Amino acid sequence: MNPSSVSDKDIFVFGRHCPFFNSEQHPLMNLAIADALRHAPGKKGLKNAKFTDEFYFFMRCISVTGYATAGD
Repeated sequence: MNPSSVSDKDIFVFGRHCPFFNSEQHPLMNLAIADALRHAPGKKGLKNAKFTDEFYFFMRCISVTGYATAGD
């Protein structure tokens, strides 16, 4: 996949989903994306998203970085 061009209106964002004890077993990508978009109101999607699977002592997380865009 080729990277999308980033404009000056796009905002760099970071999001993460970490399920804790007594909840779902695996981190969910859609919740990580929703967390990232929450930091950029009015934006609808991510360009050049990069997902990272993170392991800690007692939990597993997924994080996403990318450029929030309005979808133009």
